[in-house]
Amino acid sequence: MQSDQDMESCTLEQGYKEIDKYIQCIYTFLQSNKIEMKPRQYMATYTVIVRLCDEQDLACDIYLKYKDILDKYISKFVTPAIQNKLSDSRDFLEEYVS
Repeated sequence: MQSDQDMESCTLEQGYKEIDKYIQCIYTFLQSNKIEMKPRQYMATYTVIVRLCDEQDLACDIYLKYKDILDKYISKFVTPAIQNKLSDSRDFLEEYVS
């Protein structure tokens, strides 16, 4: 985790690294139902996101990163799980996943 002072001048790529730590914790939670993120890490990630979005006007970049991550997760885990339960769910899912 970076120091608060380092976070003040965080670049988009450094921010992505912090966000990726957070995303990995979310994946762990979704697969195991265990939260492995300490409050300090959560606050560091939240701070990075706020600074990148508000202070550096990179909200669109952050949004696209999260959208990409969610699209991949849905395609890899959610869509197959639903398709296994519903025979003709592809048309329905394509409307909402893409």
